[in-house]
Amino acid sequence: NTISPFVTTSQPWIPFEFSSPVPVPGGNKIFNYPTFTSELIGVDTVIVAGIGGLINVRYPEHKTKTFLDRLDDNDVNDIEALNSKIIAVGDRGSILTSSDAGVTWSHHEISPRDLNSISIVNSETMWAAGSNGALYKTTSSGDQWVNTKWSKNLTVNLNKIDFVNRNTGWIFGDGGFIMKTTDAGEEWTRQRSHLPDDTRILDGQFIDASTGYFVGDNGVISKTTDGGIIWFRPVKLNLAASLNSIHMVDEITGL
Repeated sequence: NTISPFVTTSQPWIPFEFSSPVPVPGGNKIFNYPTFTSELIGVDTVIVAGIGGLINVRYPEHKTKTFLDRLDDNDVNDIEALNSKIIAVGDRGSILTSSDAGVTWSHHEISPRDLNSISIVNSETMWAAGSNGALYKTTSSGDQWVNTKWSKNLTVNLNKIDFVNRNTGWIFGDGGFIMKTTDAGEEWTRQRSHLPDDTRILDGQFIDASTGYFVGDNGVISKTTDGGIIWFRPVKLNLAASLNSIHMVDEITGL
């Protein structure tokens, strides 16, 4: 879980590291900080981000770029890309945006609350969710963010937000919390996760408007095939560890 990710377009997996282009005694410095999130663009460009606002991009043709001029020292908790648009969110309401695939960045601090998740709906519309019910929306490509009315009424920590289209999205959080919208966030409806109040949902992903998954504490993995009306456990893992992330390629293939 450090900035030494593995990337592949075919087996076997190939490890690579990000290093500072600034010479230091003994050679360039290898960054060995924990990463919290990553995003793959195409088949050969990967972005990783994490502690202290560090964001690195590995470009095609084995060229590596390290962003040393960090705009703040807030940890980056999630990052997502759509074409050349990249949005990263982090602690203390920090949002970093790039419109040129990471060459230049702009910085916003929209909340005193930590932001844990970002969902890009299209080139203009994005959502961000975080601690103590933080729920923000932009329709200006990230230039201006609106604190939604729901954010003012929620106190639960929101760990993941995921939209499958302009209108339909889900939020997952602590205590088995799930909410769904079908009208672009005007109204949200609670869904039952059937989890104990002390169990966090740490990540979730929908393949389409019907089929989705979430993972969380104590090895929980749940699935729905009806848009979240009913969640069930396709497999029960006897784990004490938390599952922090899920990525599904299709309904049956993922990790």
